[in-house]
Amino acid sequence: MNIFTVRSGYALRALSEIALWQEAGRKEPLPVEQISKRQGVPRKFLEQILVSLKRAGLVRAQRGQSGGYLLAQSPEEIRLLDVLLALESAPGPARSRQESPPTPAARAVGQTFAEIEESLRASLEKRTLAALVKNIQRQDSRAMYYI
Repeated sequence: MNIFTVRSGYALRALSEIALWQEAGRKEPLPVEQISKRQGVPRKFLEQILVSLKRAGLVRAQRGQSGGYLLAQSPEEIRLLDVLLALESAPGPARSRQESPPTPAARAVGQTFAEIEESLRASLEKRTLAALVKNIQRQDSRAMYYI
């Protein structure tokens, strides 16, 4: 069971790539082509995602030959919830989706779903792009290369 879309995964990978780029001291924008190649994300799909992230104020774009993307906020300020909300239409809370007929089982299921959704939302509010980048760096440092 996967509750997150490919689009959301690609967005987080792109934002992580931009964050690592900036963390390395780069001041110039990261070109879409480089993000696409490094993350194996189709360029056209990535461009659509980055437009949505720009509209949400998470990245800023620079046009032209030396164009690309930079983060509009620090990685510590970008919550995973903000990224997901920028890309996906947020469903209404489970409690607002009335089951018909309103049996005790339907009410219990609705309450259970609402609790799970609230827990997930709280977790996504706490997690930031900075934490994701640290996790990437830990994963990268564990990589072993054999000849």
